[in-house]
Amino acid sequence: MNKDIQFLEQAIELAMANKGHGGRPFGAVLVKNGQVIATGTNNMLANFDPSSHAEMEAIRKAATSAKNIDLSGSTIYASGQPCPMCLAVIAITNISEIFFAFDNNDAAPFNFASTSLYNKLKISDVNFVPMKKLKTKYTAAELYSS
Repeated sequence: MNKDIQFLEQAIELAMANKGHGGRPFGAVLVKNGQVIATGTNNMLANFDPSSHAEMEAIRKAATSAKNIDLSGSTIYASGQPCPMCLAVIAITNISEIFFAFDNNDAAPFNFASTSLYNKLKISDVNFVPMKKLKTKYTAAELYSS
C-alpha cells in the first residue's frame, strides 16, 4: 500500500475513534522522514477550545517534542481539508505538504465544511503549501454521518 494512503487512513481511523468517543470526526498524522512524529484529534468540545483541531493538536505535540516550531520537511495527513486556522499554522511551522481525504464539498452535506470561513476571511489562494486530496477506502458518509 502507498505510504501516503497508509498515513491518511491512519488519520481517518483516529477521526472515527474520536467520533466514537463523542468528539468531532477529524484526525491528523504528522510525518517526517517516513516516521509519525505526532497525531491529533479534534478536541474542541472536550476542551472547550475552538483551536483544538486535529492538525493543531498534532502540530502542538510535534513542536513541543522537538522544542522547535520549524517543522520543515514534514507532511501532515488530515482526514478533512484543513480550515483557514490550521492552514495558517501549517504555513507558520513550514510543514512541506498536506494530504487530505475529504474536501469541503465532501463535508458540506454533513455540516462539517469550512467553506463559509474561507469566504468570510476572503481566502481563495491556498497554493502556498502543496495540498492534495487522495482517495482512500473510506467514504465521507462513513466518517461524517451520525
